[in-house]
Amino acid sequence: MRELSSFPTLADAIILSHFTNTLVGAKGLESESVLLFLKDTFTVPHHTDLEHRDLTEVVAEASGPSGFSCGKLPNSTLTFDKTKPFRKAWFDTIFYHGAEWSFWHDVSEISKFTMDSYVSYGRYHHELNEDNQNLFSASEVPSFEMWWKMLGAPQLNKIMPVCYSGFFAVKARNIMHAAPALARMQNMLERGDNIIEGHYAERSFAALLLPQLPENITEQLLCLADAFRRCKGSAGYCGTLYGCHDARRCTRLVSN
Repeated sequence: MRELSSFPTLADAIILSHFTNTLVGAKGLESESVLLFLKDTFTVPHHTDLEHRDLTEVVAEASGPSGFSCGKLPNSTLTFDKTKPFRKAWFDTIFYHGAEWSFWHDVSEISKFTMDSYVSYGRYHHELNEDNQNLFSASEVPSFEMWWKMLGAPQLNKIMPVCYSGFFAVKARNIMHAAPALARMQNMLERGDNIIEGHYAERSFAALLLPQLPENITEQLLCLADAFRRCKGSAGYCGTLYGCHDARRCTRLVSN
């Protein structure tokens, strides 16, 4: 990793596009160079039901064959907040407490993802005026499924990775491979700051930047999972695979 750069708190994909168009191109980074992405809200408590990984561990993992590593991953000991029993997803979350949550998401379910409103956990949400806040629901992209089609990205398989919080490391070659979709993403995100497209983008980075799994591995993960979180009532993590069956029942899939 050659350098760290600082950016204003804007839509994540605009930052990614900056790296694609400027660092990787103009500065001629080697394809195996690793870029680390962090928001300026990195230290603000958010997604507290995910495990915050060490920076060196994330960069080291991204230096491997896949060229990507997520900085926050599901942790079964953090997935249920007993101190907030009246939050929107509390009754939904309680049924999944203690179950292993996965980095992988069911595509048929996450395709339904959408949101009506959102208040940022960052330090800048108070700076957004009323007109900007109203932009959130003024989108012409009604669901994640439509968003992915508009990106023009490769068709998703049965499951896809999702890396929340905009904290990840990725090789330059992975970024260049996804450059066309990232450029289209940037155009769609220029509508404003606090917009639903930003949440679609957050759920897109890992799938755009990580090579797709072989079909037999996909089937194995689906076999091992108990089920996935439904979008209704748990929009934040809808589609997340959870639980884990005995691996012996999926042996046949591994051998194929």
